[in-house]
Amino acid sequence: MKALTGIMAGIVLCIGLYISVPKRNVITFLNVGQGESSVFVSDNGMVCIFDAGSTTNDKCGTYNILPYLKYNGISHIDYIILSHSDEDHINGVKDIIDDNAIKVDNVIAAAGDEAFDELIEEISDSVNIIFGMEDMHIEDNTTRISFINPQTDGEETDGNIIDDVNERSIVTVIETNGRKIVITGDIGETTEARLVQKYGNTSENGYSILADADVLKVAHHGSKYSSTEEFLSLTSPKLAVISCSEDNPYGHPHRETLERLDKYAEKVEITYDTGAVTVYLDNSDTLTYDIFSKTKQ
Repeated sequence: MKALTGIMAGIVLCIGLYISVPKRNVITFLNVGQGESSVFVSDNGMVCIFDAGSTTNDKCGTYNILPYLKYNGISHIDYIILSHSDEDHINGVKDIIDDNAIKVDNVIAAAGDEAFDELIEEISDSVNIIFGMEDMHIEDNTTRISFINPQTDGEETDGNIIDDVNERSIVTVIETNGRKIVITGDIGETTEARLVQKYGNTSENGYSILADADVLKVAHHGSKYSSTEEFLSLTSPKLAVISCSEDNPYGHPHRETLERLDKYAEKVEITYDTGAVTVYLDNSDTLTYDIFSKTKQ
């Protein structure tokens, strides 16, 4: 009996060695070519994917995102948050939802973005659809994710109709373990100016939800029409991450954006140079992140 018990214990141990347990307190900005996708796992195990698309990597959901999830032992996703309906942000979503090994609970799409209609029709039988609006929040015991764009009414700001799908991107701020991550979709200078005006100083004690970010996902793949001086001065990130492909037809990231980031961000990484960037969101004094097998501080 003792011998049998020992054998069984050994089998359980061996099985355990091959079961990947998801890392917590991390966000990984995946290399999906000319597109965008990042995966956040909170200390409490909440999993959120921010965007899932590419126009250069064919079936990025199948060949980029799902392999990352499975390798890291992620089989349940609480939220897929889609900033806006451009293909390079959403065309991998259905592959993730259709995969039998992954369970997705909710998809959050920007309210008022009618171009989401086709995707929502395809996936609504499988997942719960939520329309994201400004001042909405997601939270668990360790993390709060605040939606600070698109506008609450979904159409109008200061009397002007916002019909540019990029300007209407969902913008989120993740706050966890004293860390702050700002994820911007494809917003441009118009929305950045509005956010600076509204959130530059939002409370009696001077706290700003945008100020002094640990990580900034740079807007619109490093376009020169985003990442203004005012926005970068407020966010002043320790790490700025740009997601784009090398030699893309848009010239991303633009030289002007890199010059501004060099002024306001401590470090800048571009996914076509680094591959996936995994940032560790503990409460230590130093922000640490991995690029392939290398660790940077």
